[in-house]
Amino acid sequence: MTLERPAALPFPTIYFENTSQLIHVLDAKLAVFTSVSIETTTVCNLKCSYCPHSTDAAKPPAYMPDEMFFRIIDSLYDYAPSYSGTIAPSMYGEPLLDKRIETFIRYAKQRFPQSRIELFTNGDFLTTERFFSLQEAGVDHYNISQHTPTRSQALSDTLSTVQRELAEELPITIIKMLERNKFNRGGLVEVEGLPPELCVRQSYCAAAYQNLSFDYKGDAILCCNDYQAKHVFGNIVSQSVGEIWEDRSYRRARNMLMLGFLPFPICRVCLSH
Repeated sequence: MTLERPAALPFPTIYFENTSQLIHVLDAKLAVFTSVSIETTTVCNLKCSYCPHSTDAAKPPAYMPDEMFFRIIDSLYDYAPSYSGTIAPSMYGEPLLDKRIETFIRYAKQRFPQSRIELFTNGDFLTTERFFSLQEAGVDHYNISQHTPTRSQALSDTLSTVQRELAEELPITIIKMLERNKFNRGGLVEVEGLPPELCVRQSYCAAAYQNLSFDYKGDAILCCNDYQAKHVFGNIVSQSVGEIWEDRSYRRARNMLMLGFLPFPICRVCLSH
């Protein structure tokens, strides 16, 4: 049995003499997550055509319970006390609509001072006061999605003011959504200009084996593109981060994706770039 490897994949061509060897590899501890995404809220003020929030599959407006967020962070600390990867307290909702976000960020940063706290926001509510409030709480980098051809005057004013006060390069990336390639979110949305044939050309998916994602219910989902939580590998309410990550079925799914297999229908139609 031979698993041919495209040049871009993390391993060379792998040869298996029998299925036992393949099973051994699928059960091996190969992946280590480098980012943790936590959906503190599903609420968003926008309905972009390239986001599942604009479809019939949209999640109901909801907020993750406080104790659930703290449990994720505490359990992560128990499993990996020296974790220094990324923590992103956001997914599809707009995090600045969550009034608790500074409290959550501060707690995560205190637990993991070496981590990189990244915030994904559309920037509509990023006032100068809120920027410095988030900075004080522990945000290391802002990813601001610009969904219009030009930046809003309010956001431009905020960034100009912050730039003057900081007198240094801003820890901000502006993502111009109208100019970039987009995900079809596991086939949930149709993206203009996206050739259908590209959706079947995935070879492996780093989003699944490098990222640990929790939705607002505390479910550990396959990846951030699994908007409908079709593939759940545990829940933080009844399990720890360690139990979830070390679960055999979850490990096998990650390893299959790492090795170039696409084990689930969602993976076979999802565009990744």
